[in-house]
Amino acid sequence: MVRKLVERADVLVERSHSFAPLIKDTCNRLDSGFNSFFQKIMRINNKEEIDKEAGRKSDSSLEEKLEQQELNEGKRKAAKQR
Repeated sequence: MVRKLVERADVLVERSHSFAPLIKDTCNRLDSGFNSFFQKIMRINNKEEIDKEAGRKSDSSLEEKLEQQELNEGKRKAAKQR
């Protein structure tokens, strides 16, 4: 949407409209503000993903629980076969 406004402002500048520079400047500020906001959000999301991955790797008790669960499932299957 902002890009379309910038394009319209360019057309108005070509036609020498009196408010065109103001419109173009406002659109450029909006666009740069949006880009800055988007980059901050992406950094936050990346940081959260890294934190989640690090949290998974640091929980050694979780691995033990999974191993115990697999062992129990194996015993249960063996008991069913008897």
